[in-house]
Amino acid sequence: MRGLLGKTITTDLCGKKGVKMTIKEFIWIAGIMIAVGGTWGMTSQRINAMEKDVDRMEAAIILFTKMESSIAVIETELKHINEKLDDMKK
Repeated sequence: MRGLLGKTITTDLCGKKGVKMTIKEFIWIAGIMIAVGGTWGMTSQRINAMEKDVDRMEAAIILFTKMESSIAVIETELKHINEKLDDMKK
């Protein structure tokens, strides 16, 4: 295996023909590329999860504001009913 890692391969890297790199260097570059790809994938998954959480929170806030406006209407109606009852008692 030691002899294999020292061998030189010729690649077409960045449009330059004849760039020489050893198999050991190629393995390092491939490992770095895999690590970057894995990090990119995990980050995008976390961002998607955060976006879903934000959407849920927005829906909850909208529902809460609708409930508050409904409560305000009910309070107003109750005040009017109490006023009418007080007028009927007099």
